Amino acid sequence: MTAQPTSNQQSLPPRFPVWLAVVAGLAVLVCGGLVIARIAAPLAGLLAPAEPPFFSPARLLERRTPESGVDEWLYATEASGCEVYDWYAARADVCRLNPGVSCLPDETDPAETGSFSVGYCQGSEPFGDFAADWEIYISDGYNDENGRTRFLIAREIDWINAD
Repeated sequence: MTAQPTSNQQSLPPRFPVWLAVVAGLAVLVCGGLVIARIAAPLAGLLAPAEPPFFSPARLLERRTPESGVDEWLYATEASGCEVYDWYAARADVCRLNPGVSCLPDETDPAETGSFSVGYCQGSEPFGDFAADWEIYISDGYNDENGRTRFLIAREIDWINAD
């Protein structure tokens, strides 16, 4: 036979240890931080993707967005095409001078013969889990108020195959 509790004995609920509540709270915070970190990088990339390197001083002549994730900027500068090319060559993964163009200091300035294509550079700027792939097309020899050199920067966001 079991004893029945009397009115003086009340059954107390089991006590929940405080340390277990603290550990559970910390685990929830860590898991929440990991989830936010995985969401924050793609969201930041959508809102503000990485910019390609920018030669300065230059003036923006035109900006285009031919499709989603692709941007193009056309700039003009008074610097020579070789100066712009050398600046981008120091920051790019791959650069190539066009045939017949030499950017050696002792060479004749080819800008005296009219406008011509100097070269091309290509690189990538990582951001978060993604990358902004960019290309620069450099031309020299213009003779107008915007400057002697034009360079077109094309950027495409790589949402899948980032390094």
